[in-house]
Amino acid sequence: MMPHDNYFATKAFLDDYAQSSKLLCHGSDCHVTKKMCDFMNSCGQGSCNKYGKCDCNEGYKGADCSFEVVKLIDDSPSEENWSMVTKGHVSSNGTDWAYYGEDDVSIAMTLQLNSSDAPFSVYVSEGYDSNPNRFSHDLAFKNIKAQTKLVIGYDVLQMWAGQGYMMAIEIHGFNQTTNTPIANRLDLTNRLNFDAQASNYL
Repeated sequence: MMPHDNYFATKAFLDDYAQSSKLLCHGSDCHVTKKMCDFMNSCGQGSCNKYGKCDCNEGYKGADCSFEVVKLIDDSPSEENWSMVTKGHVSSNGTDWAYYGEDDVSIAMTLQLNSSDAPFSVYVSEGYDSNPNRFSHDLAFKNIKAQTKLVIGYDVLQMWAGQGYMMAIEIHGFNQTTNTPIANRLDLTNRLNFDAQASNYL
């Protein structure tokens, strides 16, 4: 969009596109890449690339690499040698994000998410190294109500067999009616067995 009431700016825009097919910087300080990363907390657990975006270290996600990927711990029933269960949780107070992924997928794998008090949305992208968000993802489950179990089963997860996946979980932890944050616990359970479930809302 070009300003309609500023002749000199409009002419500069047109000259740039006519001569270079893109806008050019004509000021004294045209190096904006570092400034972009500075506004992203200097990329925290990552590094600034040439496009002014953060490349996160392994195990960290988010635009500024400030979110550690959730790690699940073994919680398998000792009497069941046909089932492997891993669990983890994220506590939050207000709107927040959590990330979880697998570097490979088994057809017998089922992932369950359950939020105690706040609704949540899930954005999933192919590849464990991906960094999904609201605007860039392969699959989304939006506005899941609190205390509703979201089960992502083998029928969905098999799409990423051999590639793995990463999911960004947005916790909508703010009550707009009372203008207060919502204390919440998000539980994740990953089950690997021969009685895998299809995806559903419970």
